[in-house]
Amino acid sequence: QAVSSSNKVTQATTRYLTAQLGDLKSIQRIHYLEFDIDGKQQLLQVLPLKDDRGIDWLVVVVVPAENFMQGVNLRNQWGILLSLAMLALATGLGLLITRWVTQPILQLSDAAQSIAEGQIVQPVTINRVKEVNALTQSFNRMAHQLRATFASLAQTNEELEVRVED
Repeated sequence: QAVSSSNKVTQATTRYLTAQLGDLKSIQRIHYLEFDIDGKQQLLQVLPLKDDRGIDWLVVVVVPAENFMQGVNLRNQWGILLSLAMLALATGLGLLITRWVTQPILQLSDAAQSIAEGQIVQPVTINRVKEVNALTQSFNRMAHQLRATFASLAQTNEELEVRVED
């Protein structure tokens, strides 16, 4: 009898199985259970084994949860570290891409502010981003048209001053 075994784990497991599942001969399917021996959690699997030749056994596997969980905990720690590394990498790449996209927009904003203050700026450099490129080209055309308009107005102003003097 397993309950009379000299092995403490075998005795405790047999008592637990009897308490949880009743008569051991009535076990007909696999069971996965957990129980404690001296305050340490144990993982338990019971598998009935029967055949035509009269074998009617219970295969019982008991593993201390601590042994099993060490590998799981180690994998969890590595998973967390990798997740944090990926988060840092994604954040860094996000910041670089944001800067790459916003820098030309800030240049256009500075150029527009200069025009608003009456200073016609040199053409703004074109960026690789399609939408920013289109905006830059439009801005440069407007700045060119403003230069031409101011030059025309200055020439007209000079002609008017000459006429007034005459």
